[in-house]
Amino acid sequence: MDRYRIKYWCEDGSEGYIGFDSLEMAVGFYESMEGEGPAELQQYIEERHCYEAIIYPEFEY
Repeated sequence: MDRYRIKYWCEDGSEGYIGFDSLEMAVGFYESMEGEGPAELQQYIEERHCYEAIIYPEFEY
């Protein structure tokens, strides 16, 4: 299981995920997605057995 992942939303409303082993790699990829649609960086929390967002997407209204 990946410690970090990028969750992104596609134009059709579906969600996708890309996993990473290190925060540096995840942040680098997240920053490279600038302007390609909403995405959030998530970290796996072992105590809760789930991913939680640590960098949230910015949606335009």
